[in-house]
Amino acid sequence: ARSIVQSAAASANRVKTQPGALRDAALFGDSGFFVSRSPKTEGKPNSHLVVQARPPSAGGVSLSFALGPVQLLIGGGTAEKKAPPDTRRASRLEPATHNALRINGRNYAQARKDAPQAIRLENVWEEKHWAAVKVVNEAFPEAAVVRTVVHLKPVHGLLVVDELVPGTEPVKFEQFWHLGPDLTPLDEAQPLLAFSAGEGGVLNVALDGDAGAELVAGGQGHIGWTATPKRQVVPNPYLRREVAGDRTHLATFFRATAAPLRYEVTVEPSAGGWTATVVGQGLKVRFVSADGQLKLAA
Repeated sequence: ARSIVQSAAASANRVKTQPGALRDAALFGDSGFFVSRSPKTEGKPNSHLVVQARPPSAGGVSLSFALGPVQLLIGGGTAEKKAPPDTRRASRLEPATHNALRINGRNYAQARKDAPQAIRLENVWEEKHWAAVKVVNEAFPEAAVVRTVVHLKPVHGLLVVDELVPGTEPVKFEQFWHLGPDLTPLDEAQPLLAFSAGEGGVLNVALDGDAGAELVAGGQGHIGWTATPKRQVVPNPYLRREVAGDRTHLATFFRATAAPLRYEVTVEPSAGGWTATVVGQGLKVRFVSADGQLKLAA
């Protein structure tokens, strides 16, 4: 697939797209939002992805993913006035309150002040069965993160590849995934990582490599809070994954299905990019990122 969105010049805070290039997706470049929806099928819910690339002072990088009315991954945090002040402040300044990576424990109050476009959308692609967006986060001097989010529209799947670009010093990365407040883990699905999602069925999660994720219940401290449509402030569970050392890529896969299923996701660095593969029951896909282009491999 060819890239249909590219960054504007560094002096312009906007992303341009070709008229009519997007079908099931929408780009709001000035506000840093990308939206992808699966086509509607009669009698079945469609999946809905929102990716955000906001300035550091406004919350930074995040995303949300839903199946019909069921929130699977939520943006995280809340500005609801009923929430404690430190929770509202963390929603603006703490990467850990969103589906993002935290670098060396830093928050956005410690972000670079000399790079107004440090967090930005860089590319968007769309084909009939998938859409994708690349988000660059250069808010911290110690390291950068380049995130590619692929929405597999017909199968209600989400593949996320994070490229970790450290500087000269050792860096600790923490990856956070905030689940909908109504999601509960399926103990009987072990060793699978799966969550009951009510009308949304089951959210299956697959992580690459050996670094497992810690499931945190939320509701303690200022991380793991959200607001319901009725403006009630409630805790939400989240996954936390810590990596350090020489890891350069992380891959995560999510899929909503009627029953728990096993999936494996891998990512391999390559010249000018990476190759990510998802294999599981009823699904096998491989994406290749090289020299700024993203393709679904045969």
